[in-house]
Amino acid sequence: VEVMTVGKSEIASQFAYTGKAAASRQVSIVPTVPGKVTDFNYDVGDEVGQGAVLFTIDTVDLNNNLRAAEAGYNVAKLARDNAKNTYENNKLLFDEEIISEQEFNQMKYAYESAGAQLESIQVQMDNLNKSIGDCAVTSPMSGVISARGVEVGGFASQAAPAYTIMDLSTIKVEVGVSEQTVNTIKVGDKVQVLMTAASEEPLTGTVTTIAPAVGQTGMYAVSVHLD
Repeated sequence: VEVMTVGKSEIASQFAYTGKAAASRQVSIVPTVPGKVTDFNYDVGDEVGQGAVLFTIDTVDLNNNLRAAEAGYNVAKLARDNAKNTYENNKLLFDEEIISEQEFNQMKYAYESAGAQLESIQVQMDNLNKSIGDCAVTSPMSGVISARGVEVGGFASQAAPAYTIMDLSTIKVEVGVSEQTVNTIKVGDKVQVLMTAASEEPLTGTVTTIAPAVGQTGMYAVSVHLD
């Protein structure tokens, strides 16, 4: 005969569900400046760090446009300086009432217009410099290359991703749970996740999000993150 003292204890209940594992973050890379690919540095399966140059785009046309803008800037600067000298010299004459207000206003307008033209070309040059810098396309995060859509000599544009990068430092498991279960779990709960491809033993994950409403399948979507 076995005897034990009756007491209160927690009642454990277990529910098992099938989920889908994926990278916690995945980004598609498209160039801001379309053009011909001159080189690429990473292939599928390679690890890449944040800020690493993935591929480069030809900058010949942009550099030519920049040189033309620089030449226009120099001409506009000479015109602005000349208009400034004319304005300042004639301001003294206007103050002495030697020239009319109408004549002075014309010189003032010419000076201001020349300054605006110079500023416009400066903005154009800044945009060209930025576009040239953007031709070296970098990775926005650290991760693993899961897809490459560029080839040397090919054309890269925003129509299709040039690279896809996954962050595999954290795995996200999406699970659909029933109404019977969803009220028994909360964000921050630890759950056991069996992924035979990664480990024969169950892994410990953390519940990060719980959908407040059922989906099309009649289940509540729950996200579990694994380191």
